[in-house]
Amino acid sequence: KNPALHRDVQPILEELQLFLQREPELPQSFCHGDFHPGNILWKPTGIAGVIDWEFCGPKIQIYDAANLLGCIGMDEPEWLTSALAENFLTSLLEARAFSEESLSFLPETMAALRFGWLREWFIRNDRELLCQELDFIYLLLDNRDLLREKWNLPA
Repeated sequence: KNPALHRDVQPILEELQLFLQREPELPQSFCHGDFHPGNILWKPTGIAGVIDWEFCGPKIQIYDAANLLGCIGMDEPEWLTSALAENFLTSLLEARAFSEESLSFLPETMAALRFGWLREWFIRNDRELLCQELDFIYLLLDNRDLLREKWNLPA
């Protein structure tokens, strides 16, 4: 329906080929499925609760972390290298919450999860957000090695 979008997405899919091949083999766990700051109930000292569980279920174990980081990065890309992202990931690394292989695909998982938003912007015919989403996905993929280094992730 949109040849220009198809042309823009094709290189992204090529960049995600290894992740897409390995994703079915990555460890799974129970995930919230829509974990982002808007679905967290905050109190002055931390988290009071998490709402909106309609997408919960088994997913690759890195799913919720990738979704959260993708959402904060879409709002403000520099937040991906902020203390917020670093502290979040440091806590997960210290807790050994994820397998090394899952962690090695974190930037690719973030990029892949953004396709849900691409679909949303396409359906709404929101060209501005569609372009912004594509730019963000390219930013993630073009800077994935920098993010892995900044976040102390396996390569």
